Amino acid sequence: MDKNTYRTVMFVLSVVFAALIGILAVLGNDNIGVVAAVGGILLGLGWALYGVLTNRKNSAA
Repeated sequence: MDKNTYRTVMFVLSVVFAALIGILAVLGNDNIGVVAAVGGILLGLGWALYGVLTNRKNSAA
């Protein structure tokens, strides 16, 4: 999977996660904290992996 595809997948997952948290909040679900914490950690790891795996050029150097 190339970096553009991975970035698109991560963006879509982020939007779906945000929508899920919004739906759970509106419905008054008791487990929203657990879902938010686990999902946030997984998304954060996914974005961090994207940053590590992409070949970023440092323009300041």
